[in-house]
Amino acid sequence: MIKKFTIFLILVFILGLTPISFSNAQDLSSRLSGKILLQVENVGQAWYIDPETKERAFLGRPADAFRIMRELGLGISEKNYNSFNGYAPSKLSGKILLRVEANGEAYYVFPDDLKIHYLGRPTDAFNIMREKGLGIKNEDLNKVPIFEKYKEQLEKQQKIIDAQIESEETIKNIKDEEIIDSEIITGTEVQGIISQDTTWMLERSPYIIKGSILVEENATLIIEPGVNIFVDRGRKPESGIPGSTYIKVKGSLMANGTFDNKIIFTSSEIDPQPRDWRGIIHEGINESVVEISYCNIFYADVVDLTYIDKFNHSKVAYGGWGIINAGEIANNIIEHNFYGIFIRRIGVDNFKFNIQNNIIRFNEKDGIRLNHVAVIKNNDIINNNGAGIRMYRDTSSSEITTNNIHDNNGYNVLCLYETCNLKQNWWGTTNLPEIEEKLFDYYDDFELGKINYQPILQSKVEFY
Repeated sequence: MIKKFTIFLILVFILGLTPISFSNAQDLSSRLSGKILLQVENVGQAWYIDPETKERAFLGRPADAFRIMRELGLGISEKNYNSFNGYAPSKLSGKILLRVEANGEAYYVFPDDLKIHYLGRPTDAFNIMREKGLGIKNEDLNKVPIFEKYKEQLEKQQKIIDAQIESEETIKNIKDEEIIDSEIITGTEVQGIISQDTTWMLERSPYIIKGSILVEENATLIIEPGVNIFVDRGRKPESGIPGSTYIKVKGSLMANGTFDNKIIFTSSEIDPQPRDWRGIIHEGINESVVEISYCNIFYADVVDLTYIDKFNHSKVAYGGWGIINAGEIANNIIEHNFYGIFIRRIGVDNFKFNIQNNIIRFNEKDGIRLNHVAVIKNNDIINNNGAGIRMYRDTSSSEITTNNIHDNNGYNVLCLYETCNLKQNWWGTTNLPEIEEKLFDYYDDFELGKINYQPILQSKVEFY
């Protein structure tokens, strides 16, 4: 909401750092006070050594850095600030200074020369980290005690890293998903028009889709539990254009696996890439319906359904647009796509999309893009590279409650038009200024709507 400074921890530049090494703890203590350290052996994680306690605080994401710098910062008067003339006295070495009589601007006093560096804009923060950050080996960093107050944040960040590694390994390890090696697959080749009720049976699995499939009106395609489906790419995905092979449904599709025997849709390529195939597209009318449950859908550009369709207990990963417009989206893992869930406007009054009990994470853009009224409850909407939820018109009567919405690299919520109601959610913290820092609404741009987010939950929602 209200504009505040943020600190971007850009890690690429650490490759040029030569890590320091210390012979004893006393040398370490005297030389690191007030320094910003970059952990070169562990993905460049950044730490700040508090000059008062000589303990290290993990800076983590921009929102974490903001909170820590504010809490450890020292307020100074304008009279004192103006007297410094760009250089602080030695007693302020390594301190974060806050101009409390101005607009709360933050400055870092570099210990080596006591010069004051402004931390206001991303480019300023980047330059300071690049020029002043000090590389350090794990062995030496471990000699510095962790600031007790910030241990929880470090543990939280490590869980995020572990979850991402586990997620990527699960998707990339084809054996874990019981898929046959793409180099040697043989099976039932299919393409073209399905004009009558058809079943893809487990005994004929795997199925290899050589060209696009059309399920005609009044026909139903049933896929048995445990069936593996490999889709040829067709046109090579490049320049933002996905592969060309798809499954179009004008009749009905029943792809209902089980917990122990999932149905798998994936690319047939030896080295599959995101958006390798176009996806599953429902263009049905009248009695046409799509039901997808206990399915893993990998490398598809889109799963584009209708408001009467159900998508449950499944995984969508390494794709493009994620899931579009399924009326019920529940108990899924939606990760590593371009978008997670995209709800478009539909011309149906009094209908609410149902989005519950999903894990929506690690998507390149937004976790959820919402253009229609929805019930959004008991979801993890975390660690997406864009917004957690981006809300457009006609969404003010949505019920968005009891979700975990935090640690998205953009804002956690963007409210682009009317009022957005998000009461009783967990925001990763109970600190209201921290929560507001990750919300974008009327208070950032008066042409936008307001976010009503209070009261908040006091702890994480457990729904698995």
